[in-house]
Amino acid sequence: MRYPAFKPIVASGLIFGLLFSYLPAQATVYDVSGIPPKNTGDAITAAEVNLMVDMLRNLKKDDRGDTDTSNDRLGIGIAGTPGYMLDVNGTVNAAAFRGDGSQLTNLPNPGAWQITANDIYYNAGKVAIGINSSPTYQLEVHAAGDSAIQVNAGGSGNDATLRLKNDSQEWIIRNNGGAGDNFQINNVTTGTTAIDVDSTSNNVTIANELTVNNDITTTGIIYAAEFYDTDTGTPIGGAAGLWEEGAEVDEIYYDEGNVGIGTANPAYPLQVSGDVKLDDHLAVGGSATVNTDRVAYIDENFSNDNNNYLLMVQGTAAGSTT
Repeated sequence: MRYPAFKPIVASGLIFGLLFSYLPAQATVYDVSGIPPKNTGDAITAAEVNLMVDMLRNLKKDDRGDTDTSNDRLGIGIAGTPGYMLDVNGTVNAAAFRGDGSQLTNLPNPGAWQITANDIYYNAGKVAIGINSSPTYQLEVHAAGDSAIQVNAGGSGNDATLRLKNDSQEWIIRNNGGAGDNFQINNVTTGTTAIDVDSTSNNVTIANELTVNNDITTTGIIYAAEFYDTDTGTPIGGAAGLWEEGAEVDEIYYDEGNVGIGTANPAYPLQVSGDVKLDDHLAVGGSATVNTDRVAYIDENFSNDNNNYLLMVQGTAAGSTT
């Protein structure tokens, strides 16, 4: 396209002066002998305008830059024809870039993180934080000193939850904002609270059996409905806490009812179903009775030689034998 002659408002000499002063020594040299000097108010012919346009369109900053006017491309710092709209061989310093960056190349791990709406995810491997090596697990957090993963549920009454899930079971570890901020371990699959720690008293509640494979040391009292032996689950017997410590060392007592040994329904304060051996004194404040056809032998001086004893048969003292 060629342009008609026009009369510039500013001096044409100023235009050419600025134009030619910008061209470095290595740039392409144009013959401007056909353009006479201009004064303020002089007209610029169409040929002169076309010459200036051609010079501007084919402008080179130096030999390392080039333009491809047929494809509207500009090269900076390259030798030869630019391959892109802007082809730069060097560092670009800019306050901002516009665009989504989807065509950027040579970036570290291009496309590692995927963005969907406001979500970001990575499903091609493992992630490590705080180390400069390949992680062993899906997520690893390392620190030179103390390290932590914080789950913060803002506001009152909200749950901070860590979920553990496989194809058959799902568990959560949380502080239950709806239950006094108690610490809990819940089985989501069955809908039960396996362990609950009261946030005020720190008391621990276990929903089912507690199996201990080592010693338990406590400075307080352990309450339980039953204690079991180490066999197939036979109760040791009795409810915990029935026996109380007496005033003397190694002294215990029970004052809530009858005690049975060998019988589940004792009718007396102490009822023994079976033989009884006494290796020390027997103090009887009342009568001594032998039921049914049982025989009781009380050895004198506890010599256990059956030479001196008191024989009691069917509740009656039958005499003594020497």
